[in-house]
Amino acid sequence: MFTKNRKIFKLISLDKKYQKAFLFIFFISLVCLSSLLQANQLYMDDLYRVMEGNTHWEYNGRPIASLLTILLQLGIPLTDISPLPQIICFVLYSLSVVYLAKIFKVNDLVLLILSGIIFVINPYNLSIYSFTFDSFPIGFGILSSILAFYLITILIEITDNITKKIFTFLFGLLLLIISLCLYQQTCSFYLVSFIFYLLVKLCQEANSRKSFDNFLIYLTVLLLSFIAYIPIKNHYVAGEYSLTHSQLPSVTQITATIIQNIIKSWQEVRLSLGDNSIILFLIIGLLILIAVNIVVQILRNNLNKKNADLITCLLLGVFYYIILLCSFIFPSMILASPPFSARIFTGFTALVGIGCLFLACCSSFSKFSWFKYVLIFYLSLIVLSFANISLTYGNVIYHQNFHEQRIGTLIIADIEEAISTLSISSSQADRPKISFANSEKIRNLRRSILNKKAFEKYPILYSIASPYFDTDTFQIFKSFSLNFEAQKSQNFIDKNKGYYIPKNEPIINRQLYNIYLENGDTLVIVFKE
Repeated sequence: MFTKNRKIFKLISLDKKYQKAFLFIFFISLVCLSSLLQANQLYMDDLYRVMEGNTHWEYNGRPIASLLTILLQLGIPLTDISPLPQIICFVLYSLSVVYLAKIFKVNDLVLLILSGIIFVINPYNLSIYSFTFDSFPIGFGILSSILAFYLITILIEITDNITKKIFTFLFGLLLLIISLCLYQQTCSFYLVSFIFYLLVKLCQEANSRKSFDNFLIYLTVLLLSFIAYIPIKNHYVAGEYSLTHSQLPSVTQITATIIQNIIKSWQEVRLSLGDNSIILFLIIGLLILIAVNIVVQILRNNLNKKNADLITCLLLGVFYYIILLCSFIFPSMILASPPFSARIFTGFTALVGIGCLFLACCSSFSKFSWFKYVLIFYLSLIVLSFANISLTYGNVIYHQNFHEQRIGTLIIADIEEAISTLSISSSQADRPKISFANSEKIRNLRRSILNKKAFEKYPILYSIASPYFDTDTFQIFKSFSLNFEAQKSQNFIDKNKGYYIPKNEPIINRQLYNIYLENGDTLVIVFKE
């Protein structure tokens, strides 16, 4: 019994090399993300959760995410405990990549640390870290997904006892279902992990039959997890947003929908990283390097085999590579209307981060001794580029928050002045109504001038550094309990032109905006061009 427990412990334990790698990855990543933590800005969804005191993730098919967050906070109502959830998320990310390195047998400490940092501070992770509440369960979802891959790999490669095989299979399946209940996109780490692992084995052993059999085993577990998750999703998902973005296409449209979503995901990545940016070139170079290594390693291990075996292995390698290129928004690619926000691109993080581990693994059995040093240099460039955008992002949020707080404070002061001057009732039961008319004009105002060059250099910041002067909700004012009226339903909106045309002089005239009084009880704030 003791011997069996010792074997299990050996499988899940990390030796000193991996412990050291974990510490380096975590602390370096923490430095790279320090400006984000210093900004300490509640994201839009976080504002709602702090004010309401609950997560409501169960309505998005994420019941375990709600449970974990409530356990972390020792009950509801939830409070703002940042940056604890983000720091735990960094720990979980760092631990995940170290377990992956253990499976891939990455022995070079420098390459492991560089790959780990790339894994943690990936630009598309920044959106996840920005959500104070979300970051914690998503980090758990990624670790759960990778541990599921770890267990199924043990099932395939190590376990020989039928009872152990069944237990390992069921536990791996359970972990994958848990990852779906934490955040659906985290299962992309399972997919990308096992595809890269199969590529490593194909490069080393060149056994196409065994590789494809293992592919079917990994894929079966993934499909079973989705089947098991469907009734959970159907039970919990509610609300217009969740229902809209969880719909599947018809059987006749599913192929076209998947192709369309994959193409759009690549377009989104290209636009968000910038057509001519160094980051995009580095990522494209990384993908080319991965492709070249797959071909070179397969050819090297098949030189003495029949042409048919060589062609089969190459075709299988190409097949795996195509799956990886299609994994950017897995599993959202199968949805009729996926929300193309930065958070759903966890497949990008998995592809780039685990791709680096794959190259690090290849360097250990490469015939070219110089390849390791070329790889260290190249990964260092990616780390530097990711560190630059991570530090920039935190400072962009800080400058934007400061910019909007000043405008918001001025508007609140003017509203109070209007209430006092015009003797508008300001009792809690009958507060004046506030409307931001023609709010599309606020788009010209809501970016701080200090961030102008940052947005030019890193277009991805436009989508993840969300302003709080939002054209629909104006989140920054929610904490003041101001009553906002829907614009289009108001009788002072011009029905023919669809926007507000003032008929009276403004009661308050500022350089940035004017405030008008309508119907005797509604203050209409109009931002200037």
